[in-house]
Amino acid sequence: MLSKVFLYVREHGFIAALRRIVDIFLKSRRYIWLYEKYEIYSKDIVSFSSGENEKFIFRQAKDEDISLVAEQFSSHFGDDASESLLQRISTGEILLLGFLKENSQTICFLSWISEIDSLFLESKKVKSLERSVCIYKVLVPQEFRNMKVGRAGIEFVERISHDLGYNEILGYVLFDNIASKKMFEKSGWNVVGELRKFILFGRQSNHVYFNKD
Repeated sequence: MLSKVFLYVREHGFIAALRRIVDIFLKSRRYIWLYEKYEIYSKDIVSFSSGENEKFIFRQAKDEDISLVAEQFSSHFGDDASESLLQRISTGEILLLGFLKENSQTICFLSWISEIDSLFLESKKVKSLERSVCIYKVLVPQEFRNMKVGRAGIEFVERISHDLGYNEILGYVLFDNIASKKMFEKSGWNVVGELRKFILFGRQSNHVYFNKD
């Protein structure tokens, strides 16, 4: 074990090795003890007026985008990012990307549309969600924040979901993620419930509550 640590330090440097150790610790801690509280946001998308954005280009990811996504978002998808991305796409999840019109090689928005996300499946256990889908893992790199790319990307997600025949889209936002909550609220989404996730020594328990109509 120690020999592997020394080899990693030699190849990547002490700081990189320290970050790796911290990352492994934080990931393993999630399987020992974790409590997360999400607010469930919803928006009806029965009708939608589409239009081209002046600053950004949004589209569904193509095969040739995978390596670019893996490179730019490796910290979110792990060491085998390309394999992880392809696996998700193969299960039917849809990866959507946004680019600045002036730079098509830098991703400024990333999001997934899914019917099989774990939080969405938990919600379906307590409420009928026919013709509904969820958005998850919305990512906007730091350098593109405060450019309204998040709101523009959310609008694109809504349009694609509408085009796919969905009437409603759900989103799950950590209770203390103020920036994301503001982004959804400014985009016309409403809080319809909450989800609480518990993990204790590898055993997970989820509790979903929807507001009464």
